[in-house]
Amino acid sequence: MIEFSATEIVYDVALVPPFRLPEYVRNGICCEAYAEHFTAEVEPNGSGSFKVDDSQKAFKTQQGEVNAAYFSLAKLSAKEIVVIKAYQIPKDSEFELIALSESFKPLYLQSNIKGMFVPETWKDVAYKKVMVELSDTEVKHLIIFINDPQGIKGHQSRAEGSYTVSVIRDTLNTK
Repeated sequence: MIEFSATEIVYDVALVPPFRLPEYVRNGICCEAYAEHFTAEVEPNGSGSFKVDDSQKAFKTQQGEVNAAYFSLAKLSAKEIVVIKAYQIPKDSEFELIALSESFKPLYLQSNIKGMFVPETWKDVAYKKVMVELSDTEVKHLIIFINDPQGIKGHQSRAEGSYTVSVIRDTLNTK
């Protein structure tokens, strides 16, 4: 029998400058048209929620429009853990994450993030979560939406039903 103890945090995604999108993508037209939809602001060591449904502006992707959550991040520190949780989504759903600069230009695109499913208990509803290492202070906004391989409410690949996304920020101590 082998005993295992993790001493390091394992992230699903790392948003660090060496992994930014190529410059021609970062300078392209992307998300400026969505600027007014970033209504959820998450402070350092704080959290915020966004109800995703048909009442918000849909985000345009190459596969069509999708309902999305729009978060702004205030006063980013050099190293943070960002936990993203989605409630009321199927177990096999995957996250899509777009990190934007202050001027709403894309810095990172992470697709098909599997995350971890946490089943319902007597004290909490089921959710799926993703842990993100965020070490790029130029990231100011996040667009998050869900891919559902099985389809929600009869839709093929994009989750178009109603769900809630929460973002929780925690500063990493570098001591």
